[in-house]
Amino acid sequence: MKRSLAFSIVLFCMTVALAQQWPRTVMRGDFEDPTMVRDGKDFYMTHSAFYDFPAFLIWHSTDLMNWTPLCRVVEDAWSGMAVRPLLEKEAEGRFSLTFEAGDSLYRYEAEKAKGPWRRVSVSDAKGRRDFHEVFDGHKVVRVNDVKGQEYVVYHEALKGYGSFGRQTKVEPVKKDDDGAWKSMSDELNRKNRKQNGGRFWRESDTKKMPEMRIRMNDNFTGQHVGLQWTMWKEFSMNSAKIEKGTLHLAACGTSPVDGRKLMTKAIDKNYLVQTQVVSSSGNWSGLMLFADEGHFCGVVTDGRQFVIYEDGKEKGRKEYSYGKNCYVRIVNHRQRVRIQVSETGRRWETLAQGINVERYVDANADGVALRPALVTYGDGDGRFRKFRYTSK
Repeated sequence: MKRSLAFSIVLFCMTVALAQQWPRTVMRGDFEDPTMVRDGKDFYMTHSAFYDFPAFLIWHSTDLMNWTPLCRVVEDAWSGMAVRPLLEKEAEGRFSLTFEAGDSLYRYEAEKAKGPWRRVSVSDAKGRRDFHEVFDGHKVVRVNDVKGQEYVVYHEALKGYGSFGRQTKVEPVKKDDDGAWKSMSDELNRKNRKQNGGRFWRESDTKKMPEMRIRMNDNFTGQHVGLQWTMWKEFSMNSAKIEKGTLHLAACGTSPVDGRKLMTKAIDKNYLVQTQVVSSSGNWSGLMLFADEGHFCGVVTDGRQFVIYEDGKEKGRKEYSYGKNCYVRIVNHRQRVRIQVSETGRRWETLAQGINVERYVDANADGVALRPALVTYGDGDGRFRKFRYTSK
């Protein structure tokens, strides 16, 4: 009887969870202020860039659910935090992207969404009208598909995971009798549950959840770093060079605060990031989870000792007992972080654990989430191999 009751409870919980079809999270992680445009059967989307360079990653989809990165729009510099982007398809057939940074309004254009993009104007942002609609407490943009079905697109924080950033969500809507837009989520969820025996997905559909088709792992091959990488508050991608499977990142500054950071976004609540660091004289390099200059944790080494950072401050040092190369990894599980090092990548030594990063991102962090970052400062180049990102 107890087993039967337990099974019924589990089945009910699965049914409830599976029934949450709409709204749908289509981008997990720090993807705020979505702006979207449709061109025929193709959808294109981008988000606020904040302090990321190069900026404004353009995503492509044909079904609003599954997204593939195409290019970055802005490969030159601006002053200030880049926010409130508006992506449009002009009557002449060109694509345009307008955004605010500091007190200025920047406009870029391209014949195709995949680029190349070029800056066409910079003007005063004063008096710019907010293009968002307000729907159910969210600032949204509205888009329709080829069948005429309307959707709203917006961002929303994942409850209990402030450091994860705000995710992009899609929700179907329709006009009511008064001409106001209303959600179709409850209506469609009831219909889907009825059709699927109380479940959201049929068994054959379990592998068809929304997918972000971006490469997270990087073996540092080819000529340039991938689209997943950006720099913090500087456009200097020419400082990142790849040679024979090794990323050479030119160092600057004297600490992780003003050092050079090559960052990517976490797309899972719980994840592991790992890389191999090749030590060189006078250089400090390592792996961080970075939100801003006052909120980060991680470890760096100069080949003689490790320095552990928590909450933006040095928390301890440990003698380096490995060879010229070492592996570093960070595990973020439920916003509690463990930092480990290894000589071979097989047996791991824990340098710090239980670091609470839940409070690293707040109103003072300009909305930027906690992100994995390769960090280097001091002399010469930071050298990295085999970056790995794994969902936990």
